[in-house]
Amino acid sequence: MDFRLFGSVLWRFRGLVGAGLVVAVLLGALTVIKLPSFAPRTPYIYAGRATLLVTQPGFPWGSALQQYAQPASGQGAVPSGDLTRLTALTGLYVQLVNSDAIAKQVAQHVPGGRVSATQNFSISPSYYSTALPILTLTGTGSTRSAALAATQAGVDVLTGYLKRQQGAADIADHDRVVVDELQRPLKTTVVNGTKKTLPIVVFLTVMLAVIGLAFVLENLRPRLSLAAIEPTSPEPAVRAPARRSA
Repeated sequence: MDFRLFGSVLWRFRGLVGAGLVVAVLLGALTVIKLPSFAPRTPYIYAGRATLLVTQPGFPWGSALQQYAQPASGQGAVPSGDLTRLTALTGLYVQLVNSDAIAKQVAQHVPGGRVSATQNFSISPSYYSTALPILTLTGTGSTRSAALAATQAGVDVLTGYLKRQQGAADIADHDRVVVDELQRPLKTTVVNGTKKTLPIVVFLTVMLAVIGLAFVLENLRPRLSLAAIEPTSPEPAVRAPARRSA
């Protein structure tokens, strides 16, 4: 590519290129904002996360030996901190968080807020990892504060629901499942925002069209010097005078 020729063409049609640059920037901006409010076309959605541990009173995870507890119902001793049962209950609580009952209560506390939950695994489900009695509760909102409030509301609604049901079932305190909040929602992340791909594509498309138009006009109206157009003819050679013999 002849960069000197490329630059000379752009400079010759600098008015066209400048106008195209303005149009490209304006069209690219219009793909992400609305005029005249300058509001984003795609509303931002923020997410906050809390980590919950499903356990039981007495912290059975701190003993190196398997502990046993005597239920209040008078049945035989049962393992304390039964990982299999608590892990299964965690999967059940995930479904409770994702149910309409929890969602409606969260929406009452935080208008527009939503919550969802997933169960944690030791590594990753794709590597045959083990499910844990830990769940991650995610709350979303249109602002950072709303996302954090929705997350904390989801935690409070879930724990409050469990306590009410445990009380209604007359379950003794030392036989109840305990949901501990291991990590409170303190920061947020953007889960849905304005993507920069479309404005970049629009900008490049307009600029390529403008540059292509400039070269088309250059080919239609070339301004080449006469020296470049008409080849110069070689000057006739000067003949040396013939010698005469004496």
